[in-house]
Amino acid sequence: MKVLLLITSLLLLATEAAFSIENKFPGRSLYPAVPYIQTDVLQAQKQDYLFVDVRTPYEYKTLHIKNSINIPLGDFDFIKSVRKLRIENKNSKIVMFCSGNFCMEAYKAVSKARRNKIENAIVYDAGVMAWAEMFPNEVVLKGKELRDPQKLISHKKFSKHLMTPAEFTKRIGEGSVVVLDVRELHQRAGLPIYSGKEKRISLEDTKIIDKYIRQAKRSGKTLMIYDQSGGQVRLLEYYLHDKKVKSYYFMAGGAQAYFSGVTNNFIN
Repeated sequence: MKVLLLITSLLLLATEAAFSIENKFPGRSLYPAVPYIQTDVLQAQKQDYLFVDVRTPYEYKTLHIKNSINIPLGDFDFIKSVRKLRIENKNSKIVMFCSGNFCMEAYKAVSKARRNKIENAIVYDAGVMAWAEMFPNEVVLKGKELRDPQKLISHKKFSKHLMTPAEFTKRIGEGSVVVLDVRELHQRAGLPIYSGKEKRISLEDTKIIDKYIRQAKRSGKTLMIYDQSGGQVRLLEYYLHDKKVKSYYFMAGGAQAYFSGVTNNFIN
């Protein structure tokens, strides 16, 4: 009986651990056919890999891993660029990554590469933020080597400007806001969340961003900004700080979390 109880306890612990990992890295269950690599393993074997950052040029310029190559997933020539990289570097493996563990762009990128017969491509799903926190000498923040991780906006500070999708929606309903959808075109799939209220903008277009920042400041309104999964807005915050914007909120988990909540409510 004691042995049976011990086995049962171990199985429960293993199940809980697996559930915890799945929640922390949801892409691993959503894309079970895509291989991934953990931070410590990648650090030890980094000389064997070509680092491909599949985020937007804006995100890449704000924060990126040294010597990584920016090939945005949204580019029309994405596969052509990755295939060229593979041909020119036959003996290297390719590791693709995006913002962090809730960003699915890297999983989508590797899936796309594998469908197009591009071999030896895997995902680093902890993403650039985890790498920056662990190896600050190996990342570049706004054109300069980071070195000191304290220069990063901490998750605690970032969290002060986060709202759940429900809180975010309620705040928009109360008025006196400027709503910005900063998702990339390929992420939107024609689905607005706040139709008639939001402005669709690209993070690359700083002139338009500045226009809405001035508008919000001039009218005393709050900027309400959402992206696809929460990673893009975390880097946009550096720009808002530079522009001395004080009244702003982001949707926690982005559109991904919003539509997930809508689906769950519909099912329940």
